[in-house]
Amino acid sequence: AASPEQLRQATLPQPSSPVPGSARLSDSDRQRYLQLPHAYPRVTALAQEITAGIGTPGDPDLHNYDKVQALEAWMSSHVHYTTDIPPLAPGADAVTSFLFGSRQGFCEQISTATVVMLRSLRIPARETVGYVPGPYNPITDLYDVQAKDAHAWVQVWFPGFGWQNFDPTAVVPLANPTPGSVLAHSTTRLLARLPWVPIGLVLVLVVAVVMVAVRRRRRPPTWAHQVASDLERGGVRRGRGRRRDETLSAYGERLAAADPASADGLAMATDLVERSVYGGIEPTADQIAAALSFTRRFAAARRGRGRSGGKPVQERETSRASSNEAPAASRGR
Repeated sequence: AASPEQLRQATLPQPSSPVPGSARLSDSDRQRYLQLPHAYPRVTALAQEITAGIGTPGDPDLHNYDKVQALEAWMSSHVHYTTDIPPLAPGADAVTSFLFGSRQGFCEQISTATVVMLRSLRIPARETVGYVPGPYNPITDLYDVQAKDAHAWVQVWFPGFGWQNFDPTAVVPLANPTPGSVLAHSTTRLLARLPWVPIGLVLVLVVAVVMVAVRRRRRPPTWAHQVASDLERGGVRRGRGRRRDETLSAYGERLAAADPASADGLAMATDLVERSVYGGIEPTADQIAAALSFTRRFAAARRGRGRSGGKPVQERETSRASSNEAPAASRGR
């Protein structure tokens, strides 16, 4: 660890001075940490402009600390931190686009641009990536390091002290976020905090209730409507839909002409409906059950396979016998 004043006055140690190996930088390593992928004339001019008047021309390793501080100060007043950055255009240079374009980015862009400017000033520097400590957990007595704690910063080599850490991102102010990014970030955080298991159970219950309600609303309100609906569905399956001006009994006779095996059942069902709707004569529960049983089978049967059997005939006779008693039953209504 070195103080700012020590780094400010750092210079190459004398050959006879006992210094650790990390305080020395070989010629090959120096060349390595001064290397650039290509020439950066605009970046070099900017870095020289920012650090103008700092250092001694005859000693390039002196006052490097002040140059680093000057670059960090420039970053703090000309760059804004944000993770919402546009994609890099094909063939464009990341550092040039950052420094002379949007000037918005996060630790990767800020530290990379700082290293390039330092190397253009012949100051050995490198970008370091890792993690910040993260929050301290008093229960486990550990620091919880998560993916969001990933970070990139800058290391600068100083004669006699070795590599020293600098974090230019720490001094960069936040950019004003766009409304869309704020909304997306807030929505993501809200969704991540929601208890999805209870919400899922509630949604399943709500969907089930809605489906039951919809089925009940679609269900015919009376047994007579159900009989008519079943006959119409069965007729459609047989290619004989009900006309708008056709009474149920006339429709039943037309269906019976096409399906003689179902004639008795059709007559029984339509007679019960007409006596109930137009005559006010409510059939018995057994008669209603028999009519609904037949119409369900009629609606489900395919074309040419409808059959009534002997039971509907007997039920028709029972219903007709019941109709003879209708005047006595209707007197009380």
